[in-house]
Amino acid sequence: MKEVVREPKMHFYRVPRLGSYMAIPLEYESCLTPAALDAAVADSRELKKAREEQEKLRAEWEEEQAKIKEEKERNGENFESEQKVWDVLTEKAFLTRKKCYVVCLDTLG
Repeated sequence: MKEVVREPKMHFYRVPRLGSYMAIPLEYESCLTPAALDAAVADSRELKKAREEQEKLRAEWEEEQAKIKEEKERNGENFESEQKVWDVLTEKAFLTRKKCYVVCLDTLG
């Protein structure tokens, strides 16, 4: 029995004419600049310092709360800890610069 090999058929629904030309605009925000890198590094350093400072303040606050709790328990009073909301420290967005290009296609060559 002979095996029949069928090749896949390709069907082009809209074939452009020979010599057709198409240009597509390409616009995006790029952060690949030395200024953006410098700003990101500086922001990272500032953020690290701010987080360390916030951790120190949080540790001091928790220590104060522990002392207050211990003192109130000695006096026989009920202790309700204060709820303190700490700021969420996040990184800033990268500096970007708009890039504009045109992608061109030609069906002739």
